[in-house]
Amino acid sequence: MQQPLGLRWSRWISLSIAALWMGCGNIDESDEKEPAESDTGLWDAGDTSSLSPGTCVELELNLHEGSGQALVTLETMSVTNEEVADYDFAMVNQMPEPPALFLGPSVTALNLGNDDSFEAVVEAPSDGYEADGDAPVIGTEWRTGGNGTDGHVVSGNIYVLKTADGKYGKISVTSAKQGIATIDAYLQADGSRALECTPAR
Repeated sequence: MQQPLGLRWSRWISLSIAALWMGCGNIDESDEKEPAESDTGLWDAGDTSSLSPGTCVELELNLHEGSGQALVTLETMSVTNEEVADYDFAMVNQMPEPPALFLGPSVTALNLGNDDSFEAVVEAPSDGYEADGDAPVIGTEWRTGGNGTDGHVVSGNIYVLKTADGKYGKISVTSAKQGIATIDAYLQADGSRALECTPAR
């Protein structure tokens, strides 16, 4: 049985809380990004009422809120900075190290690399998935360089996730700067391995 997020990552989160002030204290308020509005092109997280089958969305994760972590549930495309028992993946502020992605309880993942675009990945592989162990499956591999102030250079890697209830989805980090990350995300609700999707915007 996996331990709750707070216990599993206590060393990262305790470091994050102390370091979050250091990383955010020098940001000019005029540069801070406001929460996503419906006309920004970002998905209104948690509002699945107009999300039709086959729709992929872009989620915004804010690591400046709460304890410096953002937890994502793909079923509802929701993001929270609060501690929850069930989630599919989380991005955790690890300053001075780059933020890392961790899988939720009983979630497994597979790195497909960056040879194809997000939309071009239309089927989840049948095997090869791994759960986080001593090292996370994704960790900081979503980036290749840069920094939080000027912006991380994203790898473009696409990760296929198998959720705790056996559904397949895919994610890819598209940007990360000053504690705000955007991630393309899709979940195949019918349980099949089909991952073809079209953007919500």
